[in-house]
Amino acid sequence: MMNLANRHLAPHLQGIGDVADPTLAVDFSGSRILVVDDSVTIRKTITTYLRNRGFANVMEAANGRIALEIIEQIEPDLIIADIAMPEMDGLALCRVLKCSDRYAQIPVLIQTGTESADRRAEAFSHGAQDLITKPINLREMLGRVQVHLEQRHLVRRLSDYQQSMAQQLEMAREMQELLLPSGDDIRAFEAVFPVLIASSYKASSGLGGDLWGCQATDDGALRFFMADFTGHGVLAALNTFRFHSFLRNEPLDSLPEADAMACLNSFLKDVLPVGQFATFLSCRINFREGWIEICSASGPPPMLRSGSDGEFEPLASDGLPLGILIESDYCARRYPFPPGSMLILYSDALIETPLPPDAVFTTDSLCRHLNRLAPDASSHSIMRDLLASLMPNLPEDDLTVLVIKHKEQPE
Repeated sequence: MMNLANRHLAPHLQGIGDVADPTLAVDFSGSRILVVDDSVTIRKTITTYLRNRGFANVMEAANGRIALEIIEQIEPDLIIADIAMPEMDGLALCRVLKCSDRYAQIPVLIQTGTESADRRAEAFSHGAQDLITKPINLREMLGRVQVHLEQRHLVRRLSDYQQSMAQQLEMAREMQELLLPSGDDIRAFEAVFPVLIASSYKASSGLGGDLWGCQATDDGALRFFMADFTGHGVLAALNTFRFHSFLRNEPLDSLPEADAMACLNSFLKDVLPVGQFATFLSCRINFREGWIEICSASGPPPMLRSGSDGEFEPLASDGLPLGILIESDYCARRYPFPPGSMLILYSDALIETPLPPDAVFTTDSLCRHLNRLAPDASSHSIMRDLLASLMPNLPEDDLTVLVIKHKEQPE
């Protein structure tokens, strides 16, 4: 081992005589550390000290240019670099790393003997994470190395966790969208019934609490529903999965709309925690007889146009939200729905974007807007118009829009 008592090392190195290994909370012995210094003596001393403290993967470079070649081959976990070196100094090395998406997160500890605040601030501005003041106190340097390795370790764990969560949330989002009627489902309904259906669903945070569905009933009608659970995100999405499972397994088609609504309310009152609920709207369309029956649990007022020459009107939207009181009464109302009629269902984000009082639409202004559109506008064009009207605002809640038109003739 080199003679650590050499006079020329005394101004640069302190604490080398301490042989007590500090206790590491996390084992970083396998960490890759790159020491960059044009002084062979200082470089070897730092390398030897770190290896004696359990760091087995310590590499060396005489300047920043050589360091970059090593970094390309073996990405280090931490770099200790002198501020002044030939060919490429420590600050230039920091600048290169800072501009790299791959290497920008590698902590760089800069050795400097300057006391100038401006010069030290310059090192941080170029991308250094910490400074090691000369003469180097090796015990202090070891402490800083451990701190930055631990931070790097935590950042990596957080990044891995975020990546894993992002993948799982994306899978959950895809699963949730599978709960909704697909394009093939909609085309199948349009092939059997004189109906045109346009739909749009957008969760505000990947996962949402909106759910809509469509099902043919035993009496030859077509039933639609739209639910909006409180909140958004994971909890609201879990409620949609649970609700969808109940709807699939509970035979509600044979019940009148109001009785079916009471059954749904009873289920959600049992399973939802206090403070959570869902607004809900269901409708049954009998195309043969030309009527629509609507039952609401405090959902946003649906917009109905009876016939091709009528005007849109907001319908009553009474009834308590589902899941609040076990004894809640619901009322089904029947309206004419001859060929040319149109029904628009939507979640409340359509009339709450931006949040009131600055919302693009209120119930009344939405009705007026719809009545200004061409009477022969298609269901898809109306849906696109409504979504475009909100731009550039982004809904803060989940947004679902459903436009249902009774065809006058095959299209």
